Amino acid sequence: MNKFFLIVFTIVFTIPNFSQKTDLPGKLPWVNGNLPENSSNFNYKVVRGEGDNLTKAQNEAVRALILDLSSEKGVTVSSETILKTQTLENNNTQSFNADFSRETKIKQDDFEVVFTRVDEYFEVNAGIYTTWRLYVINSPSSSIPKINYTNTYSFSEAGLKSLIVPGWGQFYKKQNTKGLLFMIAGIGSIGSFLNANNQYNYNMNRSQETSNLDLRKEYVKKANDFTSIKNISLAAAAVTWIWSAIDATSTKGATKYAQNNKLNLNFASNPTNGLALNLKYKF
Repeated sequence: MNKFFLIVFTIVFTIPNFSQKTDLPGKLPWVNGNLPENSSNFNYKVVRGEGDNLTKAQNEAVRALILDLSSEKGVTVSSETILKTQTLENNNTQSFNADFSRETKIKQDDFEVVFTRVDEYFEVNAGIYTTWRLYVINSPSSSIPKINYTNTYSFSEAGLKSLIVPGWGQFYKKQNTKGLLFMIAGIGSIGSFLNANNQYNYNMNRSQETSNLDLRKEYVKKANDFTSIKNISLAAAAVTWIWSAIDATSTKGATKYAQNNKLNLNFASNPTNGLALNLKYKF
């Protein structure tokens, strides 16, 4: 039990940082089906395309969008209209960091639709590009609010969870491996403490029951040994809980939508003052 705990504890606190190379690691929330909060006011649509280069993947995403929209209307869009729309979208390279890209309009017989590309995400795997695009349908681009993302988590979001249960905040941030190791370390340290406490009580009871002086000394010695294990286990549990909370607050997690919370409680570090707790309130 104790050896198992020490191995797990060592792994947790020597684990490397699993964050990705990009500033915003992992898929964007809407790629996984988590649409923005204002999805009840705007008709968002996510489409996906694949190709052996990015342009082909983007063209396939546009094709998927048009076919999906035309299917909803019960009409068939010509290949000429699809090609024209793909060309318009390829020329629409305005940066998302400024304003949204301009609207694209499709008009053919009884089929007319206006859509605005809100964001795009792509991955490359074994030479195959997969792109996801987020569009808003039939809403003027000037009325669509900009979507902001973040991969930082406040103490109230993740740190508090890990302070209650080690690893909970990491699971919340989609750091499942680290969360599992913190949780195992927490369970292991508590289990080690309970086992040592039971052994301490057992040996102390035996020492009081025997009249043999040598045997009594042996029981007391064993009890003292388990007292040391209890103290070490309790200290390890405290370190695991605190470290898990600090890690959940100070490290980056999966990309999420940025929310304008008025109250933010975060851990911050700097070379001069070390670790500090920052409390910010926006009026």
